[in-house]
Amino acid sequence: MKPKQKAIELVEKFMELNKSPFITYQDKKCALICVNEIIKSHNPVKVKSGWNFEPEYWNEVKQEIEKL
Repeated sequence: MKPKQKAIELVEKFMELNKSPFITYQDKKCALICVNEIIKSHNPVKVKSGWNFEPEYWNEVKQEIEKL
């Protein structure tokens, strides 16, 4: 999934929770918190064991969320 698509998907999940027809600051903030937690939880051991962590991808997702 491309970063822009992932950004939209995450924000839309929070829009559903907030029952909002429009993207709000809160929706974007919650999505950014999730992405930041993914980035912070990066563990080199996981990468060596086969888990594919791409920090560039998640940083691009953050940028796309901020553009929404």
